[in-house]
Amino acid sequence: CFFFFKQKTAYEISACLVGSEMCIRDRFKAAVESFTADKNNDIMDIKNKNFEENFYNFRTKIKELERRLAAVITQAFDDQDTIHGRFKVLESFDGLLKRQIISDELEKKHSLLIESYKQDLKQVQLIFHEGKIFVDKLDPKAPIYNNLPPIAGALAWIQSLQDRIREPMEKLQNFNESLEEREEFKDVYKLYQTLMKHLNEYKDQKTLSWQKEVEESSEEKLRQTLLHRDESSNLLKVNFDPSLIRLLREVKYFKLLDTQVPKNAEDIFSKNDTFREQICNLDIIVNMYNHIITCLHPVEEPLISDRIKLMDEILAPGITDLKWNSSEITQFISKAMTNVDGVNTIVLKMKTDLERIQIIMKSFDKPLLERERKQMKPLQADDFDQTYKAIIQSKHGNIKSEGSQIHKIVKEIMDTIKIDKKNDKSVNAWKNYQDYINNTVVEGLSNVVQTSLIYINEQLSPAFLKKLDNYLPLFDIRLELGYDDIKYEPAIEEVTHGQSVRNIIKSYILDFYHISTLINRLDTQGVGDYLIEMRDNFDLKYHLSHVTENLDYIEAETEKYRQSFQVYSYLWTSDAKEMFEHFLHEEEEKEVVNQKAAQIAQQAAQEDEIKTLDEGMQMTGQHPLLKGAREFIPSLE
Repeated sequence: CFFFFKQKTAYEISACLVGSEMCIRDRFKAAVESFTADKNNDIMDIKNKNFEENFYNFRTKIKELERRLAAVITQAFDDQDTIHGRFKVLESFDGLLKRQIISDELEKKHSLLIESYKQDLKQVQLIFHEGKIFVDKLDPKAPIYNNLPPIAGALAWIQSLQDRIREPMEKLQNFNESLEEREEFKDVYKLYQTLMKHLNEYKDQKTLSWQKEVEESSEEKLRQTLLHRDESSNLLKVNFDPSLIRLLREVKYFKLLDTQVPKNAEDIFSKNDTFREQICNLDIIVNMYNHIITCLHPVEEPLISDRIKLMDEILAPGITDLKWNSSEITQFISKAMTNVDGVNTIVLKMKTDLERIQIIMKSFDKPLLERERKQMKPLQADDFDQTYKAIIQSKHGNIKSEGSQIHKIVKEIMDTIKIDKKNDKSVNAWKNYQDYINNTVVEGLSNVVQTSLIYINEQLSPAFLKKLDNYLPLFDIRLELGYDDIKYEPAIEEVTHGQSVRNIIKSYILDFYHISTLINRLDTQGVGDYLIEMRDNFDLKYHLSHVTENLDYIEAETEKYRQSFQVYSYLWTSDAKEMFEHFLHEEEEKEVVNQKAAQIAQQAAQEDEIKTLDEGMQMTGQHPLLKGAREFIPSLE
């Protein structure tokens, strides 16, 4: 059945092929079934013409189907725009291409096939000339896989270009014998040979230049020392030349590309696993050494100066004598690893323990006086003081416990370093280190006291409290009327007996400073405390002065408020009975005085009236009472 071809390939090439192929296949099956169904087809009977007629009809249908199939193939061929796509179409119908009708139809496409391949050759030629410029310059834009080294990457790139043009050429040569006789093919073949020659020459050039470089420099690079010390920083680095690393990578990929490797490079690559192990171990040694050199504090270095000196002596051969082709490298690495790891362990222990001490001191850095968040109203001074004492007692106990832990940590450091007490230099170095840790403790304690003073100062500062909304006072103070005066309970000012605000705050501050006595000194073998350092601390004195200023302000303002009630002091300073008798006596005296005043006022009014009448008579010659009256004298007759 010659009409069966790769249907999956047809799907990949063009969807229209599938429907056309199915139609042609169905008609072919129908023609076969029609031909074989006739039982009168007896080829042994020479008089029977039925078989000849049926076979003629069958051949006619087949030729028609071949013409239709040729049309489908040429359409699919034209739909492809690359040489590889067009060959894929032809491969799909490989068993049918030699049939005369189909072959004659495809012969018209030979020129197009050759021209397509010619364009592909020119495209490859352009890619090669543009790409090799970047490859030669080791430019990041070079068409090389990122995981490949330069030379192997260039060879792999050239190989891919050769594969791209070789496969179509082989298919063209095997496609049709008449194709090779065409002038267009001969021109294309010359272009192909020229391009292949250039690619091979470039490949050989890259290979020979790399081989020459390997022969000239590989042995020299192996004669370099294992380690190199930077003169400015005193740090070490592994001195395995990068060109050797590239060489090992190149050889690895050369073998994968099945390319011949120079003998020198092959010998070096045979030690690839050994070099990798040595480099890894030396990297570990160098990293530990550099960590030791860079992380040590000036007071820590003298503690292990002898160990550092010995470590440098052990590493010295790797810096000056041992080369990568030496036979004593394994022994050197083993000895150096043991020594450097031991010193690094001591340094890590010192650093870790010092960090533990710093973490402990940092954990203290919270106000020793803290108010409960759930407190909804001010407490009485006694209630607040009782709550505070329970909290401060717990915190003091925790600080004392952690102080003992700090002493244990310092002893662990001393045991790790193994101080030689008979060596004055070693003893002095240890004392300096103790002073260093001692200063860390002093700083931590002063931070706790400072934080606590800042907190209590905020509770007393009017300026701070004004910034807050709905902020409750520290505790409740009442202004009460006593036997002979009004006073605050508790008192504001400092008192010699009993409780007062200033006394309470002062007791809190003493508790803050008391923490400096809970940890024994580290620089005197546990004798003494840190109270002197706390009292001499300038920052603490500064905050104490602010606390005093705020207390003075509170005392002045509360006294001013108390004095505003002194205008009513007679209510509680005078005897009530005497005040009542005095009140009654004052009322009687006021009545007599008022009567006398009334009489005097009446008499004065009368005198003023008489005086007015006299003045009127003088001015008018007439009594004021007769003003406006007419005089009438009756006649005597």
